[in-house]
Amino acid sequence: MNFELSNGVISLLVKVTQYCRDPFISKDLGQKFANAINFCVDQLTTQKGLKFKIADPQRFKFEPKQLLANLICMYANMGVEQSFKEFVVSDGRSYSDETFAKAVKIISDQKRGINVGQEEHEKFCALVAELQELSKAHEKNDVSAALTTNLGIASIRRCS
Repeated sequence: MNFELSNGVISLLVKVTQYCRDPFISKDLGQKFANAINFCVDQLTTQKGLKFKIADPQRFKFEPKQLLANLICMYANMGVEQSFKEFVVSDGRSYSDETFAKAVKIISDQKRGINVGQEEHEKFCALVAELQELSKAHEKNDVSAALTTNLGIASIRRCS
């Protein structure tokens, strides 16, 4: 297995998300795109993620640090789109405030060697703060909806 083609596709997506964001916020692709990059960030920020070793990394062209840097750039590029932010936080499988806070910590640690430009770093950090606020708002709405539903059910039971 060789990751050279995958690396090329990810690099291309970084450029495409910089200049043409519309496909990535469409109904057809938006949620799937957010889920896919959320999953990758989640996997790369685990204890094993960036420490994952391959016997011959040059042979397989697997570069987890560069992959994370490219994903961060995609988030920075897409972060101006409100619908993208909604897609990111509505991913119940891979999105968590903790994962994104951990990603900020990883890219901010110079010892890790994750090469993200200053502008992308700042945009990503700002996006993470926005995502955390949006996530809290979604949680409040979910709790309110659950309470309303439960109160409605309780009212129906009392009337019966």
